[in-house]
Amino acid sequence: MDKLSYALGMSMASSLVNSGLNQIDTDSFVKAFIEVINNGAAEMSPQEANQYIQEYLSKRQNEMLGE
Repeated sequence: MDKLSYALGMSMASSLVNSGLNQIDTDSFVKAFIEVINNGAAEMSPQEANQYIQEYLSKRQNEMLGE
């Protein structure tokens, strides 16, 4: 499982880098990851998280287009 876990971490990190999201707060990322994987109480709902991500990506795209 160690190799699988490492490979999954690499894959997730590569996706973030490829999306231009490589400057995230890794402490918050790991905290949320642990909460979700252990079925713990997260600080936001999955819907709130998805909405925040979409808003962030939309804002970022608009900035890149010079709007």
